[in-house]
Amino acid sequence: MSDALSDPDAGVRVFAAVQARRVFEVSSDNGPALTDSQSSELVDALADAMADSDSRAMTEALIRALGAAAQSRPPEMSSARAAAATRLAESMSGLVSSVEAIDLMGMRDPIIIAASSLTRTLSDSGNRLSSETAKAAAGFGGDVLARLLTREIEGLNDADASGDIRLLRAAESLVYFARQRQAGSGIAVPQTNLAGLLESGSRDFRRELVALIGPGSGMLDQFGFADDRFVE
Repeated sequence: MSDALSDPDAGVRVFAAVQARRVFEVSSDNGPALTDSQSSELVDALADAMADSDSRAMTEALIRALGAAAQSRPPEMSSARAAAATRLAESMSGLVSSVEAIDLMGMRDPIIIAASSLTRTLSDSGNRLSSETAKAAAGFGGDVLARLLTREIEGLNDADASGDIRLLRAAESLVYFARQRQAGSGIAVPQTNLAGLLESGSRDFRRELVALIGPGSGMLDQFGFADDRFVE
């Protein structure tokens, strides 16, 4: 299956990604179909294929496959689950950072799919995940929020902000659960309502967003991000 992800035929590559997703879904429902080591190797192959993908269909298939791996339930797949969540978040950060703010809406659905998968993984207290995974997820969410801030400043959402609002909800939820996972149980992380502020047209939207991801913020300090990681 891993070899098929780099097959010259685009149809074969997409089919392999879809089958990989199915493997992780079946493993989650009925027990591991692969060893943890084999699952981790497949996760790496999927993430590597995503870095090379120039097809929307292939990219979405890979996101769904990595998302399924990140949400797998069996304890025997703990390493693969953590690796999938980390590499999915890192891959999505790369994708978001590679596009201009004006083109962000073209990636809206893949971003929401990935963010939702990662949010479910992070919010499941039964999952053992490292600080590296939480940081990668927060980085992905922060990158989306930074692009949305640019869109707001440049007036790119003036005609219709509905897409921006959907992305805001996904990204700020991901950041919240990544921060909560990093903080640990018993420590409350402040929740934000950025989507609500943008939806209502509040002037506080930009200020609250910069307060979350801008220089000197608690989020940057919590994960050790540089002050200019999201907002220069």
